[in-house]
Amino acid sequence: MTMPEFNLLDEPWIKVIRPDCTEEEVSLTQALLRAHEFRDLCGEMATQDVAVLRLLLAVLHTVWSRVDADGAKSPLESAEDAEERWESLWNLGQFPTQPILDYLAQWHERFWLFHDQRPFGQLPKVQGTYFDAKKINAAISESGNTVRLFSERCGTKKNTLSYAEAARWMIHLNVFDDGACKSSPEKDPNRQLPPLKVGYLCDMGVIVAQGKNLFQTLMLNMVLLKNGTEEWPEENCPAWEKDTVNTAERFEVAMPQNQAELLTLPFRRIALERENCGVTG
Repeated sequence: MTMPEFNLLDEPWIKVIRPDCTEEEVSLTQALLRAHEFRDLCGEMATQDVAVLRLLLAVLHTVWSRVDADGAKSPLESAEDAEERWESLWNLGQFPTQPILDYLAQWHERFWLFHDQRPFGQLPKVQGTYFDAKKINAAISESGNTVRLFSERCGTKKNTLSYAEAARWMIHLNVFDDGACKSSPEKDPNRQLPPLKVGYLCDMGVIVAQGKNLFQTLMLNMVLLKNGTEEWPEENCPAWEKDTVNTAERFEVAMPQNQAELLTLPFRRIALERENCGVTG
């Protein structure tokens, strides 16, 4: 059995920018607890920042729909509850530490980037088309057939990503992937597969409200009510809380009825390959 490696809650991988315009890599936990200290996310591309922002929001939606700012169990029961909870958090100016730590500790084992049974955002094994690191890295997005002009990387540096880079780009790939990936051979010739589409944010587009710091940006985009007016029909359940992962090839997905599931909806079946402490494809 291969040992789990690189837990997203403990290892630095999210790129942020400080008020003095210097950059820092922090863990998912630190990105939330120290959000008021950072000006913003500063990944390799703006779309990558959006993908990471949605992951952070999924955690916040889950936590603050279940407990209040003091960490006491208090499910949201009305639109008034949601508005009062949002306002109480905003007035604090930073996220309370203990409720977030308690929640993330509960799901720590689901945040390993590499794990035999539940690698974060991936399947342990998947049949499909192999792409090397150049395809994962959307800043290069280079296939084996065409070489990108004026690429930000060259030579062997194109062929490997650090674990931190791979984590950021894997999350980006899930929502902003193009339609270049091919499907694996169809096992059942009578089964009609849905057409292959680009990542769902490519179709929808996305608008992000911007605050004076990362805490404010997260709060301004943390809309606890559906359409800003009514409660969501179901309790928040992000992808990492689900007991099983659907491994079927290209299937219709029902529209999630809670915000955390919507924010973490897996749109691609991904399995990262590692070699010598780097991700190669």
